[in-house]
Amino acid sequence: MCDVWRQSKKDLPASIWITALRQLESRLGYFYVGFTGGEILLKDDVFEVFEFCHKAQLPYTITTNGKLLTPFNIERLLELQPLNINISIDSLDSEVYKEIRGVSYIEEVKSNIEYLMTYIKANSLDTKVFFKTVVNNLNLTELPSIAIYAKEMGVSGIT
Repeated sequence: MCDVWRQSKKDLPASIWITALRQLESRLGYFYVGFTGGEILLKDDVFEVFEFCHKAQLPYTITTNGKLLTPFNIERLLELQPLNINISIDSLDSEVYKEIRGVSYIEEVKSNIEYLMTYIKANSLDTKVFFKTVVNNLNLTELPSIAIYAKEMGVSGIT
């Protein structure tokens, strides 16, 4: 699992990311960017970067653990039209989830997913949602349950 939260380094400010994205755009033309690593929604000014991508018509995706996909963040993010939102789901069982992730907030994440999927459907949005599952000896037997949950929620797939 990512341990960027243990590092004392500071994040690059949004202005540096935006400058880099502008340079890439001028050199490459069409491309898309995926924001991952640590928990992207912890970055204080991440919505400035998402807003730049939206205004520049630069397709982007995000990967999140789902904890910070609060209704406010969901609505704000979906206004900026990411291509997809990837949510790390390694277990639906709170004990296994905690053993894998080190925290026990799967129920909160599931609540956020329900709100996200309801909001996307109610507003006929094009943003796709995918689950990202790290398969290991703790969750191997849960894969069918995760797949059923993904189908019930209407997510586009699991990677």
